[in-house]
Formats: sequence, C-alpha cells, structure tokens
Amino acid sequence: MIQYNKIKVSAKVKAKHTISDYLMKVFDGLKHNPLDFIDDWETMTTKEKEAVYGGDFREIYDLIECSTFDVVYMGSGHDMYVDDEGLLKSNQRFFRFEDRNLAGKALIMKNDSEGESIDADMSLEDVVEAVEWLPEGHREEPYMEFSILS
Repeated sequence: MIQYNKIKVSAKVKAKHTISDYLMKVFDGLKHNPLDFIDDWETMTTKEKEAVYGGDFREIYDLIECSTFDVVYMGSGHDMYVDDEGLLKSNQRFFRFEDRNLAGKALIMKNDSEGESIDADMSLEDVVEAVEWLPEGHREEPYMEFSILS
C-alpha cells in the first residue's frame, strides 16, 4: 500500500506530491516565491488542485476547509462538494453553478456505479465553462421559508 501523508494514494499521486515537496524546498532555498515564475498569475481566477482523497468522507472537511458540506449534482456522475455555510461567511468569493449561488472552495469528484467517490474526469476548461464568477463584493441575504404540510 502506497501512502502520502498517511493517506492511501496511487504511485502517480505520491510521485507528484513528492516532487512538489522537493521543488518547494528548492524555492525556499532560493528565497523565491514560485509565483515569481508564473507570468499570468494576476489574470488567473480559477486554479486546479489535485486533492489527495483517500475515500473517507471526513477528509472533505479539510479539503474545502469547512465544518459542514453540501453536495451539488453537476451531471455526468459528477458532484461538487461545497461549504454548506459558505454563503453566510464573510471574505468569500461567490460563484454561480446552474441556478445556484455558492461560495468558498469546492471539490469536484465523480461517483462510480457503486456510489463511491472517484477522480473526476472533467477538465479545468469544463469547470470554468460551467461556473460563473459573481462580482467581487457580492453578498447573499440569508433566507428561510417554512411550510406546513398537512
């Protein structure tokens, strides 16, 4: 069994993270920020991050930095995990997916025929096309509605 940070991962994922860890040590030794080497950093609004997910749903809390999460079905077997309280927090960036406004970090995974979460096969371009960033400073007014069923 291959592990990275005490989480079961594939050999490819471990290799990527091991190389990344090494490169960060190199940058630290050079006293340079890796962003110094990315010319168009300021124009980037969406980042792709390969998350190390070992199959335990509790890891999602750490990956999207939340205490409760909600699952939004994206179609084609993909789910977007979002902070359930993201709309209520300050200093969040808001985005719209289909007809829902969401906020904060999101994790996209696919599920297999048995309902287990697996790696998403959406490209970054697909995600960028599906998500609309709302203007900076956008806020949501909390709203609740109660109905009595009879």
